[in-house]
Amino acid sequence: MSLTEKELKQEVHRLAPFHHKVELPYGLSTYVPEMSRRPLEYTRLSNLVRHAFPALLEVCGGSLEGRRVLDVACSCGGFSVEAAKLGAEYVLGFDVVDHYIEQAQFIKRALNLDQVDFKLMDIDKIDVSNLGQFDITFCFGILYHLENPISSMKRLSSVTRHVMLVDTDLEPI
Repeated sequence: MSLTEKELKQEVHRLAPFHHKVELPYGLSTYVPEMSRRPLEYTRLSNLVRHAFPALLEVCGGSLEGRRVLDVACSCGGFSVEAAKLGAEYVLGFDVVDHYIEQAQFIKRALNLDQVDFKLMDIDKIDVSNLGQFDITFCFGILYHLENPISSMKRLSSVTRHVMLVDTDLEPI
């Protein structure tokens, strides 16, 4: 079921702020300047896609077609959407924050992305038996939230067949 322009606007405002600026139908996006908490919300998705995805596509033979992608700590799902746009066969985004999953489900519905799913899940619960295998895993902005990042990365590696794309932040001490 497609959402009307009015319904999209209402949902964007109800769910704002979003951590990613995702383009929606009717020339709308998830970015609401007056509700934004940080300027990064406007550029995070586009910057990482512009700088990291060319290398990802090169490693993957130019496309994500037929690939299964895991988006760790997906927030509102912007990177999951980008993977779907690049032809991923299936994308699973997960996060521990209910509100982010609600935002992601809204974006999925707005863009009619049947190959994308979102789940409320903790990184410490990741296992091949409950998740399966993925060709590509996105780890964007999660490392500095983890109590034991090495253990978490090993766990994610166990469900990743081909490539893990990791991005984090630098802070001076």
